[in-house]
Amino acid sequence: MIAKYTVMNNLLFRVSLKYGLILTGILLIMRILNSYISSQGSLSLYGVASYVILITIIVLAHKEFKKKNENNRSFKDAMLIGLIVIGISMIILMIYDIFNYEFFTQEEMQSFYSLYFSGFAIGSFLQIGVLYIVIKFEEGWGKTPTPITDDYDKACCSVCNTVVISKAMAVQTGNFNESDRTCYNCGTVLCFGCAANEGFRRSGSRNTLNCPKCGANLDA
Repeated sequence: MIAKYTVMNNLLFRVSLKYGLILTGILLIMRILNSYISSQGSLSLYGVASYVILITIIVLAHKEFKKKNENNRSFKDAMLIGLIVIGISMIILMIYDIFNYEFFTQEEMQSFYSLYFSGFAIGSFLQIGVLYIVIKFEEGWGKTPTPITDDYDKACCSVCNTVVISKAMAVQTGNFNESDRTCYNCGTVLCFGCAANEGFRRSGSRNTLNCPKCGANLDA
């Protein structure tokens, strides 16, 4: 388990570093080109384009991590990847801006720092907000539609296609294996048996329940 956790963390860092550098490279090129076009329209276009590129890079990073991590990616993983990608780009761009700025007087220097770092803080909050929205959108987009039988009041397990029943009904009938354990994280419909099988595959314990799609712990 420790080795698997270490491998996953290494994968998360590699993917984040890769896309953080890609994002930084694209934004640096845009910033250099934009310095030759000083019109108000170009500044507005740069701002819009930078957020479009940020969203695209984050989505690509999430997809690559999920693909290489056995199709598993939790909200925490997605958030960490996004924060690292954003952090890498913002730090490198900040260093570039500071060294690229021509300090003629002490007053100009103080004005630059005051305006730049206030804008930096606002930009950080905005990008983190965009990251959160992207993750929630991805989770909603990736939710597994609830499979149904001929009876529209009955849902089926997405793994074994068994009709799932409420926990209360499972207690009354004794059919605990068919108890509804639908994943609260990604919406995948599961029966108790399939959730337990996935938990055993991941932890080696029959007392652990996990979603086979996103890996969420369903014991609670």
